[in-house]
This record gives sequence, structure tokens and C-alpha cells, in this order.
Amino acid sequence: MAILFVTKDEHYAVRLATHGSASTLMRFVDVPLDDSPAPRWQSLIGQGIVSELDERTGD
Repeated sequence: MAILFVTKDEHYAVRLATHGSASTLMRFVDVPLDDSPAPRWQSLIGQGIVSELDERTGD
């Protein structure tokens, strides 16, 4: 899995890419919510998964 810290449209971003595998990136962090602004998260899928499987039909 490749992890890159980049900018996209003048925003900081994390670019994650895998080749033929599934992956999870997670980290537990204690955030004092009373002292922090509400986080804002956006996601962008630049290239979808190419597969003959169709999750809508179960085939």
C-alpha cells in the first residue's frame, strides 16, 4: 500500500493506493472535543475498483 501526503485543490490530503489488495488505515487518537473544532472530512475516489463481481446482485 502506498501512502502519500499531498495537496489537492489547495487542501492537505492523504493519498492511499493499493494494487490488487484490500487495506485499512486506522489510528486511535484521544481528542479533547471541548477544546477542538468539529473535524471536517471529505473523500474522493480517483479510480474505482475494476471487477466483474457485482455486489448488488451477490454474483
